[in-house]
Amino acid sequence: MNPYFNGTISNGQVKLNNKEQFYDYIRNFEGKVIQVLVRKYKSEKTLKQLAYLWGVALKLISEHTGHSTGELYTYCLNKYAPQIEVMGELCPKTARDFTSTEMSEFIGKVIMFGAELDVIIPDPEMVEV
Repeated sequence: MNPYFNGTISNGQVKLNNKEQFYDYIRNFEGKVIQVLVRKYKSEKTLKQLAYLWGVALKLISEHTGHSTGELYTYCLNKYAPQIEVMGELCPKTARDFTSTEMSEFIGKVIMFGAELDVIIPDPEMVEV
């Protein structure tokens, strides 16, 4: 696995957030041909968000409805997930491919779904997962 280094571009110059670590890492490639990939930063969902989704929100709805967390996950993806086009058809994006912002929005919709069923799901900040 290769590490990645975040930064910004300012006046055509790269400004790395952790410059020393970057230079320490690239010393390993002295004299070698390398490849550099630059792309827009995309916030990734966190393990805490996934743990909350499966271990709190979906679990509480599952206990109330009798459906498995997997069944509810599929239902919620179909109903609330952002859509992507695949082979000319719209399909739900899976949580694995969500950004952290998309995951937060999805979790909010799952919480509202629970509320419609009279399931009280605690706020993510109020539980330890």
